[in-house]
Amino acid sequence: YPVSLAIDRGEDLGTHIKYVKERLHTIPHKGFNFCVLKYMSDDLKVDKALFYNIKPQVCFNYLGQITQASIGDGIRFVERIKAMPADPRNTREHLIDINCKVVNSRLHIDFLYSRNKYLDSTIKSLAQRFKSELEDIVRFCMEPEHEGYTPSDFALNDITQDQLDELLDEIQDT
Repeated sequence: YPVSLAIDRGEDLGTHIKYVKERLHTIPHKGFNFCVLKYMSDDLKVDKALFYNIKPQVCFNYLGQITQASIGDGIRFVERIKAMPADPRNTREHLIDINCKVVNSRLHIDFLYSRNKYLDSTIKSLAQRFKSELEDIVRFCMEPEHEGYTPSDFALNDITQDQLDELLDEIQDT
């Protein structure tokens, strides 16, 4: 499900985290129906350009938490397999694909790219920066003084983040 995130570089990390959390929370059915909607666009009179002209350069895909229970008893999950050769006629939809999944309580991140477009060292540098930024976010969130809430944490449908922050400030002052 394509999502556009507009981050204001002047804001602090806590504000960014709350914004992203709330933005992702607004995605209907966690994005599950987007592909179905793409194929039903004629029936729903939806602008096909919305679906066919979106050409992001980077695709980030979180595949979720994968456990043996989630895939069933008849299937076994293999964490790494040797890359299969691709058909030379196959074209990449994105310059870089970043696929993330949690397996056995560990986060796995794969960067897929064309060696015709990027040097291995460029992608390794990008991956290291990605890891470093993610570690900074985790460290930030673990600090007690950065505990925070957003409207989606409560059954408050018609409240903004600013209104919630004011309400929480009032509660803490009493």
